[in-house]
Amino acid sequence: DGEYLLTTSSDQTTRLWSEVPTASETTECRWIEVGRPQVHGYDMTSIVCVGGNSNDDNSDNTEGGGEPCHRFVSGADEKMLRVFDAPA
Repeated sequence: DGEYLLTTSSDQTTRLWSEVPTASETTECRWIEVGRPQVHGYDMTSIVCVGGNSNDDNSDNTEGGGEPCHRFVSGADEKMLRVFDAPA
């Protein structure tokens, strides 16, 4: 959907990025870090966004079946996957 970008790094963080306008009178935008949803004790190696598409009629961040729309799974050098949901 392009709402945001999630990245992982060997600095042991997962970062959330969002596109914001550079100035009010232009259409030019840039990506800025808006959060670190995960800080880990191992180097991060992978990330994937899972779940359904967001729905404008849905104000509680869930799909029609009750599944969160904003969910990601991350992996680190420890060889374990972790699942995270955005707060409702």
